[in-house]
Amino acid sequence: MYKIQSSILLVLLFMVVGLSEVWAQPKTNSPLSILGIGDYLPQNYVPMAGMGGLTAAYSDPYNLNVHNPASLSRLMATTFAAGIHSQVNGWSGDNQGSENRVWTGNLSYLGLGFPLKNPVNEVLDRKKSPVRFGMAFSLAPYTSVGYQLVDYQYQEQTDSIRYNFTGDGSTYRLSWGNSIKYKDVSFGVNLGYLFGTTNFERRATLADVPNSYVSLYSNDLSLKGFLWSAGILYDYHFKVKNDKGEMVNSGKKITVGFYGNSNTSFTTNITEEIIRGGLTIDTFLNNANVEQKGVLPAEWAFGIMYEHAFKFRFGADVKFSNWSNFEILDTQETLKNSFRVALGGEYIPDHVSYNSYVKKIRYRIGIYYNQDPRFVGDFGQYKDYGLSIGFGLPLILPRQQTSFINLAIEAGKQGIDNYYNSNYARISFGFTLNDNRWFFKRKFN
Repeated sequence: MYKIQSSILLVLLFMVVGLSEVWAQPKTNSPLSILGIGDYLPQNYVPMAGMGGLTAAYSDPYNLNVHNPASLSRLMATTFAAGIHSQVNGWSGDNQGSENRVWTGNLSYLGLGFPLKNPVNEVLDRKKSPVRFGMAFSLAPYTSVGYQLVDYQYQEQTDSIRYNFTGDGSTYRLSWGNSIKYKDVSFGVNLGYLFGTTNFERRATLADVPNSYVSLYSNDLSLKGFLWSAGILYDYHFKVKNDKGEMVNSGKKITVGFYGNSNTSFTTNITEEIIRGGLTIDTFLNNANVEQKGVLPAEWAFGIMYEHAFKFRFGADVKFSNWSNFEILDTQETLKNSFRVALGGEYIPDHVSYNSYVKKIRYRIGIYYNQDPRFVGDFGQYKDYGLSIGFGLPLILPRQQTSFINLAIEAGKQGIDNYYNSNYARISFGFTLNDNRWFFKRKFN
């Protein structure tokens, strides 16, 4: 038991340290990541991504959901989850005149969750406790900045000015979640830490003059701050009479879920520099390690799901984020409130089939619509909508423990109408390793 536990922890530590450099590199050319603190990356684990990104009312005994911390007390085994994704964008704007394709990819998340009371003990002791506890640790990228833009300012009777805009960097969320379940109600809290660094650079030169006078503005921005969120889940079980005339659970239920957080403060550390010159260079501004404050918005999500255990489930989510209150560098950004809606479901033909592996696969489908907080002038607000399908491929390990390889495919469109549009396809791959020997009480006769 201890050997397996240590191995999982060592794998988790190795991936966090060894892949930190991979996460840190710019992976995209997204013009609108110049706004706010960048592109807001998908936070969904692969099983939920295949269902349109349902998170509020989703809970599974063998798959991790760190978005609603109330789900952690419903885990039936220690769960290690990791995911990667690859995405292709075909984007265009009214100034480009042609479509550009950009491939991106990255590690999506790492998570480790476990029940603090092993369910196997209850089976062996023939005592079912109404109280359950769960805990999880997770790490995932939160936002990403990556762009290379060129613009020209044409002037009569003088040389044109060429502007080069570049940016790169990422921010990340490290979370620790705890949950308690009493009968049909679960409650949980996530405590987290936001950190990361982004760089913004603007360079102005005379377009038609080699080695011309240069004006360079550079801004290195480090962010850090503590985060929190709380969630709740409630199950309503449909009951039937057994052979003894007693009312027992039928395996069908409706789950209602909610999670959210208030406005959260964070600190920024800025190094700002302006350099101008030709053959000689003058530094006009050099502010190093200037600390300021910022505010992340309040968010909340609500969901409902109908489930027939080990057969099918389908549900809906709505999420709202108050980005109009977002502040950075002691100023209020021109962002708008955002919301996201999603519908999705999962179907398992026969989870105990002995002669057909295809029947044991979990088939998922979903649709979603997301209104991003960023907007441009009179063109409107950034939108993202699409369709997803997914598959959960079970792996039967020794002692009949079940783990999963998960796959999700999403296709959609994002951007701002008549200004910037991008068709995209994203493939996400993840695995979930389960081990039911943690906190197992051995008995000796």
